[in-house]
Parts: sequence; structure tokens; C-alpha cells
Amino acid sequence: MKNRKIVCLCGSTKFKDAYDNANRVESGKGNIVLSVAMFGHLQGLDMNGTEKKTFDELHLDKILLADEVLVLNVNGYIGESTKIEIEFAENNNKTIRYLEPLEKEEVDGKVKIYKVQNETSDGWVIANNLNEINQAIQCFTDGELDDGEIGNSITITPKWISREEYDKAMSQEFQG
Repeated sequence: MKNRKIVCLCGSTKFKDAYDNANRVESGKGNIVLSVAMFGHLQGLDMNGTEKKTFDELHLDKILLADEVLVLNVNGYIGESTKIEIEFAENNNKTIRYLEPLEKEEVDGKVKIYKVQNETSDGWVIANNLNEINQAIQCFTDGELDDGEIGNSITITPKWISREEYDKAMSQEFQG
């Protein structure tokens, strides 16, 4: 039996085609895929009822079982339930990937930044997407580590700051 990665799909149930495609792609990579119980938006589920609440709780359990979460943010859309699932995944140290790149993660006037640490240094990084986080990792490691070593040597922790703090940090970064 192979040691397979378990991927939990998260996103609005409005996007059934995205779920079907992601399931096919991830399964094709040899990953075990966990998905939603039903497509509530398309199948007429009462989105405020007890059945929806049960499915939401079940999906959080699936996130706990998963090695990583794939957020299906079709056209950049991330709904309220998906935001809860992302926060839950972060709080449980799950790897999170997005179907589409994030421009900047901002919710309720707060912006997400990341703390990048290794054994010798740490610092907060204003990173709006995975590419910027990877650039920060290269700065912290001076490009000396192999990909296999990065996961053991680097810790990345998200933090939410106010829009005002973010703007201040960005203006200081570009001035100095």
C-alpha cells in the first residue's frame, strides 16, 4: 500500500464543475480526495438548516483527516463557510493550496501576513501569495537548502493585521 497524500477540497458548492475537475486532477496525481457531502447550492439544500450544519461539521472533520486543503476559489470567490474552513485548516497546521492565485487575502478589513522562521532567524513577511512566501524562504535560507529540507527547517505562521498596520508596513518597506 502506497503512502498517499490526502487532499480535502473546500469551496463554494456553487462550483460543482471545479470540484469534479479538482477531484479528477488530484486523483490523477495519486492523492486521496475528500470532498463535500452534497452540492447544497445546486441541490436546493436549506443553507441555514440543520442538515447544512451537520455537513459543515463533517467537512471540518475531513479537514482534520487531510494532509492538505485545496481551496476552489473560482474567480477569486471565497464564501463565509470556506473562510471558516480555511481558518480551521490554518489553526490545525494544514497545508493550504488555492486553485487560483490570491491577490491579497483581506477579510473584514484585516490583511494576512506570514511569519517565516528557521533555526537562526525569523521575521514577519508581507506576502500576498505562495510565490512571495517562497521568495521569503529563499531569503531566509540564502537558497542553500534543498526542497526536501525546507519543510523541516522553515516554519510559516499566518497572522492577521489591520489594513492600517499593513499599509504602514508597506510604506516603510518601500521607503527603506
